[in-house]
Amino acid sequence: MSVTLNDIAAKAGCSSATVSRAMNGVAGVNPELRARILDVVHEMENNSDSDEKSPRRGRPRGSVTLSDTVDVILFRNEGVEPVSYSGNALTISAREEDFPGELYLPNFRFVTDFYRNTIAGIVEFLSKHGMQIMQRFCRDITDNRFVGRINKSKHRGVLLLGSPDKSELDFIEYCALPIVMVDILGVPGVPVVAVDNLGGIEQSLDHLLSLGHRRIAFAGNDTNPSLRIRFNSFCGGMTRAGLSIDMDSCLIEACTMKQMVGRYTEILRSAHRPSAVVCATDFIAISVLKAAQDIGLSVPRDLSIVGFDNTEISSLISPGITTVHSPTFEMGECAANLLMQITEDPSSGAIWNNSEVRCKTRLVVRESTCPPASGF
Repeated sequence: MSVTLNDIAAKAGCSSATVSRAMNGVAGVNPELRARILDVVHEMENNSDSDEKSPRRGRPRGSVTLSDTVDVILFRNEGVEPVSYSGNALTISAREEDFPGELYLPNFRFVTDFYRNTIAGIVEFLSKHGMQIMQRFCRDITDNRFVGRINKSKHRGVLLLGSPDKSELDFIEYCALPIVMVDILGVPGVPVVAVDNLGGIEQSLDHLLSLGHRRIAFAGNDTNPSLRIRFNSFCGGMTRAGLSIDMDSCLIEACTMKQMVGRYTEILRSAHRPSAVVCATDFIAISVLKAAQDIGLSVPRDLSIVGFDNTEISSLISPGITTVHSPTFEMGECAANLLMQITEDPSSGAIWNNSEVRCKTRLVVRESTCPPASGF
């Protein structure tokens, strides 16, 4: 009688998906558990009287097989505010509770820019290697039917983009395919390809310091691991420059763009307002820009603003936003390349376990920054 994944899983005390990941050298399996699984495989191999190849010599029935298709999953469980710009007027629409599954809808063109460019890089790399993608959108990554479809597909592997969330730990546990995270930090056990958040903020802060700014604030979100790293980089840079951080001028919380506009308006009305703001994303920068314009401040004469990501809208609005360019296209290429390496050489999976590849950023200077006004 042949040995199956379910047989091994039952004896090892784990899921069949975990057995598959351990057998194929995929990152994301605890080393002790991996060793226990392999011991079980060895024991069952010796006890098996089957004429079929054992799991140790080949892939167990039900495990991952190489194919020319990669699953690209965009996981978003958050709402989004459509942003439009026409006739020098910026409009932030009412929040949509569901992120759009279709990335090319006109109303969501700007807010999906980051993902569209990343996926374009993935497609470019894989197509050059004769491969294709199966693009999936998911709001609940732990849904049994969704994970079941992924496992049954027996595709090459998974590239996962989207929201950082604890549910991704469950997905990693139950998905039998090799996984590479794309710009999702804070999830142990799998390789990730991400933007150089530390270096990017250093570039933006160095730019403002070189212009003569000293009263510099930060606007961001402390619930997102990537944005939290950006805030930590800001704090480190200010300390190295010998400058204190006025936390009353900083806004570090999760809020909508409209909420950000309202809250930063109050900060900018303060007598001790900053002369410049380092923003964790372009959309936060746009919110700070709108807050300044709403109370009659001129950007950059009265307030300099630096964004992060270099999304399309940052170059279209007036004034254009000085920003840090996130190499999203190249990040997609790099993630696809890493997935191919792992699947073509399964023994390398454990090597990449808990590894992070950082894609270099660069500063794009536009019209939203200049030396501070007198008095700052």
